[in-house]
Amino acid sequence: MVYYYQSENNAGEEVMKKVTSLIIALFMALAIFTIPVLPIYADEIANQSMITDEAESDRTKTSTGEKNSNLNGEAQNSNNEQNNDIGQGGELITMSKPLTNLSNAVVSLSEKNYVCNGSERKPAVTVTLNGEILPELDEQGNENYTVIYTNNVAPGTAKVTIAGNTDNGYTGEKVVAFTIQKVPKVTGLKGVPPYSQSKVKITWRKVSGATGYRVKYNGKYYYVKNYFIKVGLRNGTKYNFSVCPYIEINGKTYYGDAVSCTAQTKAPKQNGWYSKNGNKYYYKNGIMQTGSKTINGLSYYFDSNGVYRGATSTMWSKIKNQRSGSKWLLCVDRTKNVTIVYQGSKGKWKPVKYWKCVTGRAKTRTPKGSFKVNLKKPNFSGYIDTRKNYDKYTAWYATRFVGSVYFHSVLYKYMSKSQYVDKRLGGNYSHGCVRLSLTNARWVYNNAKRGTRVVVY
Repeated sequence: MVYYYQSENNAGEEVMKKVTSLIIALFMALAIFTIPVLPIYADEIANQSMITDEAESDRTKTSTGEKNSNLNGEAQNSNNEQNNDIGQGGELITMSKPLTNLSNAVVSLSEKNYVCNGSERKPAVTVTLNGEILPELDEQGNENYTVIYTNNVAPGTAKVTIAGNTDNGYTGEKVVAFTIQKVPKVTGLKGVPPYSQSKVKITWRKVSGATGYRVKYNGKYYYVKNYFIKVGLRNGTKYNFSVCPYIEINGKTYYGDAVSCTAQTKAPKQNGWYSKNGNKYYYKNGIMQTGSKTINGLSYYFDSNGVYRGATSTMWSKIKNQRSGSKWLLCVDRTKNVTIVYQGSKGKWKPVKYWKCVTGRAKTRTPKGSFKVNLKKPNFSGYIDTRKNYDKYTAWYATRFVGSVYFHSVLYKYMSKSQYVDKRLGGNYSHGCVRLSLTNARWVYNNAKRGTRVVVY
């Protein structure tokens, strides 16, 4: 800034008038173009026009020697006064330039989406004003504006505030928001392969910034740092767990989404079939079997929990939501030529019997669909092909489920239960009926009452 003050030197009136006029003109020009302020002493300007002839006369009478002496002294005094203060003759007037409002500025962030990791998130800020980038500091290192971050640690909406620095010609503020997403899910969650017969272990990859992890098992929560071991469990059993990371910030806890997995205890040392809670399981080399397996030449299907469900996954999907008029349901697979007897109810069927059977030939296929038992006969007789007496047969324990199609025994010689005409099982040999062993045909006859569901596929 430039300061002007009234000199005490004995300059001529004409000179002082010119100086006064020049100062006033300069002040008006600067005010128009809003450039930095020129402080002046207003009362001294006014005093210039009021200098009396008497003051001029007194100055004229001053001797030349006095002038030189006074000039030397006053020059020294003037220098001292300028070093200590700017004049003492009048009131200092400061004219401020208009402030630029930053509320109309365009503010962009280097990143608008973060994932919570417990630390402050501070995206870089770019401020654009009237099409030009406004730096945070000017060339002299003075702040044009201040950047303030709020709510920038915990999940939610964080804010950046750009506040103008009035000392540097800026005012107002602009607020922009960015997002901090909740704690991420764990990855790599898995149950360690059969850990022991009474405990399981689950592991996962660490989540950056997580304070710890919450494990849910059987409706209870457990808080751990790196992994989880649960003891006191049953052998040969699968258990379900869920895990979510959490972060503690300023006394508050923030949780991520839970991820689930299963872990299994070691099976009993014996291999083979194992029953528990009415369900059947099969172990091979101590490992519970799942999916489709062939055991002793027969097809079996075990669900993801190792529960035996029938001959194939297709069979299970066909019958699991079926209703029956009794506690039994019979399902026939025409390709594998097996019949499975289920016990239970809709959604809760459990296979209890697995039989080889005979179904219809290519030209006389057993009809597929969902049917019900509707008629029973203790036996019936007929001829195989030639209608000769030696071809006459008897089928025992006939249970009809559609049209003239029955469950019945393999074919015996007429009225015999020991001499066979055709005792084959496990193929497509019949005229459409489902043939079973004598024992199994008798079981169906005695237990599958009218209304019992029969599914053929």
